Amino acid sequence: MESRKYLMAQRPTKRKRLSRHQSEQFAKHQERKPASIVDALNSDPVRKRILRLLDVTDLLKLCQTSFSIRYKIQSTHWNINTKLSRFFDDPRALRSQLGRHDALIAGSFALQFLAGVEWLGSDCDILVKEGKRLESLSRYLISKERYKPDPPPVYQTPKDAERAMWGKCHKFHRRDGTEVQLIECLANPVWAIVEGYYTSAVYNLISWNKVISIFTRTTFVLRETVPMYRVDDYFTRLHVKYSQKGWPMRTRSPYVTPESFAPPGYWTEFGPDVCPRRVGDRVSWKMSLDTTGVVKPSTPDFVLESSCFDVHPPTGRTSSVLESDLHYYVEETNRYRSPALRYNYVRGSLFPFEIGGLLTRSILAQYDKLEPSDDRDCWYKGCRDQKMEERTLAKLIETRAIFHIDSSRIAGWDFQDDLIRQYFIDQDEKDRSNRRLKRDLAIDWGQSENEVMKDT
Repeated sequence: MESRKYLMAQRPTKRKRLSRHQSEQFAKHQERKPASIVDALNSDPVRKRILRLLDVTDLLKLCQTSFSIRYKIQSTHWNINTKLSRFFDDPRALRSQLGRHDALIAGSFALQFLAGVEWLGSDCDILVKEGKRLESLSRYLISKERYKPDPPPVYQTPKDAERAMWGKCHKFHRRDGTEVQLIECLANPVWAIVEGYYTSAVYNLISWNKVISIFTRTTFVLRETVPMYRVDDYFTRLHVKYSQKGWPMRTRSPYVTPESFAPPGYWTEFGPDVCPRRVGDRVSWKMSLDTTGVVKPSTPDFVLESSCFDVHPPTGRTSSVLESDLHYYVEETNRYRSPALRYNYVRGSLFPFEIGGLLTRSILAQYDKLEPSDDRDCWYKGCRDQKMEERTLAKLIETRAIFHIDSSRIAGWDFQDDLIRQYFIDQDEKDRSNRRLKRDLAIDWGQSENEVMKDT
């Protein structure tokens, strides 16, 4: 009897038959793929823990692995609406105002956004041209964002009163302690940034649809900042804040000689000679932002990205140790204006000066579009002292009054801004072709492709 019970206990039990639904679920479970990094990034707690351990360089390398990972990181870690919600109730409406008034967010907020950090007590700086644009943006902050102005407006630093590109700073605050500064610019805000900021770490700007870092390698790879204004008692003290935040000031010229160790591509940011730069060039970090719910402005993006400037190395001229010229600087730039262009541009050595003759011919060709007598008397500024019969085409060219025509008010006037856009597109393509040629030639001589890509 006991042996029979033993045999029955050893007999395999009959398996219960699975239902059709259970069979389908079991088959799906068997076909399920192992979890990937994309699945990990879809989980908020896991994603935050992973991204907290990575610096900007690692994040950019991770974004290069696939489109889905890049989209996930940019839509979460670099979500501009989330960052702006600290200062504004409706970040999308604020960005629409930035585009409408050609304003830019700069300063420490742009640096914090790209570095993925948040400093308590920091404010948000918005640069906007003086006049109607400044007044309109001020009214928006007061009426829509519940900000109150702090009268009277003052210069942001004592040195700003001496510089031609800066106006006064208009401060606004809310009850929760957040503060926004509207900094009036006497011309284009990008002109004030590239020529007026005192250190390279803050050469970052946010427009309505993208963020651009000009000195990317210095700021986020080497984690340093280079003085861009004379190192005196006042501006040296301003560097203390960034030294405490992890961006030490370099007090010597970086990589002045070819024998010095230099990371690949660093020569294009700073060098021993004059370095021509352009906002949004190939060594800049340019990242598009989500524009869902943001009103597209009339000014195209290429106007901002066509802004050129020249970075000069320290001159080395010094009368004493205390007055040593240790800083790089941006040579005084000018605004490029022409009746043949709808927009104003910031001019550097990379700007296509050769199109000046073409623009002049375009102005002369459209001279006949102006109606005689009253209309011509309205448009010209330089020849108002002459009688109407003396306002001939030759007289207008001689006095250069033809270059002061307010062409935006002339019906049927044809603008030539597309020439500047196409010029930089062609230059970028030529640069890519030269780098490809250099890579092919180096590979033919036995150099590995990885070494070539580092050098280019």
